Amino acid sequence: MNIAKPMAGLTAIVCSLGLMTAGTMGAMADDATPLASSGLPDHIVNGDFEYPAGLRNANWTLINPETGMKYDFGKVGYWGQWEPIADFDADLFGWRSTQTATADHFGGSQGAGAIEIQTWGNNIAQIVESQQNTAIYQDVAVIPGAVYTLSLNHAPMVVPEDNWHTDTMQVLIGPPGHEEPVEMTRTRSNGYGDKVGETSTTISTTGNSGGMDFDTYEGVWVCPEDVTVARFTFRSLTSHDPTTGNQVDDISFQVSYPLTYELNGGSGVNPNKEQ
Repeated sequence: MNIAKPMAGLTAIVCSLGLMTAGTMGAMADDATPLASSGLPDHIVNGDFEYPAGLRNANWTLINPETGMKYDFGKVGYWGQWEPIADFDADLFGWRSTQTATADHFGGSQGAGAIEIQTWGNNIAQIVESQQNTAIYQDVAVIPGAVYTLSLNHAPMVVPEDNWHTDTMQVLIGPPGHEEPVEMTRTRSNGYGDKVGETSTTISTTGNSGGMDFDTYEGVWVCPEDVTVARFTFRSLTSHDPTTGNQVDDISFQVSYPLTYELNGGSGVNPNKEQ
């Protein structure tokens, strides 16, 4: 969706940690460039959900990264069918889902591990596929002691019988299985009452259309000194129903810089800055 996002609030958050924002490194990339030490990418892969291409034959589809299959909605009458994605690469897709249930919805289409992609103009992920409190996630190689900035666009899914709705979600980051909620600050509002500048570990967006009312959120995460792999998790909290809600797009994070320092006012060394 590529909504322009103001960065002043995020810079203020970084500065409040007592850090120098002297340039960036390792910005989000579109390909899955691995770190040699872990084999994992050092960035969020496919944060705009535009891989794989050619999904816009209907207004939504499902992708199962484990099988390389997609659910082609509307291809067989009202329903659809599962079919292989040509030359599918799970590493380029990047995303996994925590969904475990198989739902009898739209002809039995929605199942364990599948991720729903809305295809209205551009691709958008819908965290809620057919099970409440599900999440999508990626494991990323991280630099101990580094400061990461992250951002995303979030919108509720509003159905015709519900003119106004608020969806809520969380961003959690940490070693796989030990992720913790991250405070996120709203830096752009869709104009439906959400206030810019609000900070919380719960992302809450209100809208009154078909799910395109995006707010933008930004946050900061400091990687612990003993962590080299982190799971970036985007978890649904509340939505309209078990099959609808919490749409996200343009997810990114970048390293402000890796450094050696003490958080409690100590001096530090920025190895990326000329001394």
